[in-house]
Amino acid sequence: MASWAKRISREFKDYKIIFSEYGAEAIPEDQAEIVGNFGNQWSNPYFFPEEYATKFHEVHWGVIAKNPIFLGSYVWNTFDFATPITALNVNPRNYKGLVSFDRKLKKDGFYWYKANWSKEPVLYITQRRMINRGNEITPVTVYSNRGKPTLIVNGRTITGSKKGQTDVHYIFENVRLKQEANILEAKVTQKDGEVLTDRINWNYDPAYKQEIAGPTQSKTEHVGL
Repeated sequence: MASWAKRISREFKDYKIIFSEYGAEAIPEDQAEIVGNFGNQWSNPYFFPEEYATKFHEVHWGVIAKNPIFLGSYVWNTFDFATPITALNVNPRNYKGLVSFDRKLKKDGFYWYKANWSKEPVLYITQRRMINRGNEITPVTVYSNRGKPTLIVNGRTITGSKKGQTDVHYIFENVRLKQEANILEAKVTQKDGEVLTDRINWNYDPAYKQEIAGPTQSKTEHVGL
């Protein structure tokens, strides 16, 4: 995505582009601790982890926001929606929504855009549905549009976050989990002194360890970052 934006900005410098549609399938019941850079459009059985879609939106909006060649863009889609039965090995539903079909669940991608676009306070730890984890050392991602957050894991303050794709994207690398239950809490103090908090629970056990979800190389039928 970034290399493509750089190339078209150079080759079509007198033009502006409207990115008419971009998105990725995200089934909340499909969870993967680590995802690669390529989509899984033709998997059988189908497996569309929420984490890949979150990464997809982080990368795409990060590139769009930084490149003035993009005059506009449209996220596909706000809500999961019904579709005819197709050959994609999925139920007759499109899962590219930021919110579930029944409007009850806001996916991580929803909070990514809310943190980037909304004036309302947002503090949000991602991967809250990826509860059972097999990696002792892991990154933790926090969205905050109220400044740099503090991350506390099992009562211990984690320092040294790095900036992700945009100014609201904070990544705490090499966070160590303890066996079994872990409590992760993010905090940030607003200008008026009010403290925002977000809290999730993860379970760590090596028995939960997964392979990287999705393809590890690009093919014509895969969506890449």
